[in-house]
Amino acid sequence: MTTKLKTSDIDVMLLNKSAAISALDKLAVQTSNNMKSLLEQVKRGSINV
Repeated sequence: MTTKLKTSDIDVMLLNKSAAISALDKLAVQTSNNMKSLLEQVKRGSINV
């Protein structure tokens, strides 16, 4: 049995995908900023590795 998606269902799926991509993008930026901060702390000697 094949289920036909309505346009509204597809719109919701696209919105969910867009929201997920946006969240992942924000997480990537935050991770990058955290890595930069950690690297600076290591360079200053605040953190021993």
